[in-house]
Amino acid sequence: MIDLVATNAPTMTTIELMGGLEASKDFAGTLEELSRSVPENPFVTPKYVQAAAALGLQPWLFRHRESGEWVLAFSRHGRLTNTLELHCCMALTSSSPLWGGVSEWARAHRIARISVGSAGADRFEVPSLGRLTLHRERSEYRILLADRDVWGAISRSHRDRVKKARKAGVQLLRSRETTKLESHLGLMNASMARRADRGEDVTTHESTDELEAYLRSGAGEIVQAVIGEDVLSSMVILHAARGVYSVSSGNSPRGMECGASHFLTCELALALQAEGYTLFNRAGARPEEIGLREFKSKFGAEQIDLGYSVFDTASTATRLAYGAVSLLRRVTG
Repeated sequence: MIDLVATNAPTMTTIELMGGLEASKDFAGTLEELSRSVPENPFVTPKYVQAAAALGLQPWLFRHRESGEWVLAFSRHGRLTNTLELHCCMALTSSSPLWGGVSEWARAHRIARISVGSAGADRFEVPSLGRLTLHRERSEYRILLADRDVWGAISRSHRDRVKKARKAGVQLLRSRETTKLESHLGLMNASMARRADRGEDVTTHESTDELEAYLRSGAGEIVQAVIGEDVLSSMVILHAARGVYSVSSGNSPRGMECGASHFLTCELALALQAEGYTLFNRAGARPEEIGLREFKSKFGAEQIDLGYSVFDTASTATRLAYGAVSLLRRVTG
């Protein structure tokens, strides 16, 4: 168990740090307690942490003792650089004392890069944690499920597509079997290729190992729209106590023709509502992804504007060493 206090002079900001999920029952218990305060966010659940640990990430829980503000983080240690990924879930301000403590801890542990993610988060403000190297604006589309006519909130054009899929005999299948990932990845890559052909800047963040870890830990589930053995649309989702988040999706040309992707989102939302979930987060889209934003918004989804930032916190010596190694690799091939 790692249980220590870092002091951020001169403000004397203190952060309680607990890490090492496998070695610390206290970490698991504390995370279980804190995740109940954000029951719709699947990125701070014990099962998600288990999946991240299986991928070689070291989980950390940063919590400010006085304010109670907290953030879940994952570090990765490389041969030359150490990185830290923060998963924010609270509505933090840029003046929160939590940020200063995180920066101090990062310096003490020689973290060269800090990324601040916003998946499933409330709106929050990030101060400068180093040299800003990347910032992306993004919007999430959240379908509210509690005490709501989900079907009535969907646009007429989307409802017509769902009806078309139902008439064609499309069915909804849900599974946690990793064998389903082969068809899912095929559809996901096909969707990315179509978007690239349209001139869109597309990147895929989910690897086979990542999606498999979600399923094996119980954090994730794969949901598909099918006709017989033909998978037309596929989605991998993460679960929290009362919320679900779509982390990966893909569609076949036949599925797009018959409205399978519309069917999948609609039928899953209705199923989740019947199971007592209060939020279905259809995930994000960047400002330039106009078609994707329109598609998600027409499910009656609430748009939440967020961002993703990456900061370079490496020392001068580390930057020089990394540059030298990179140059050597280019020279030697």
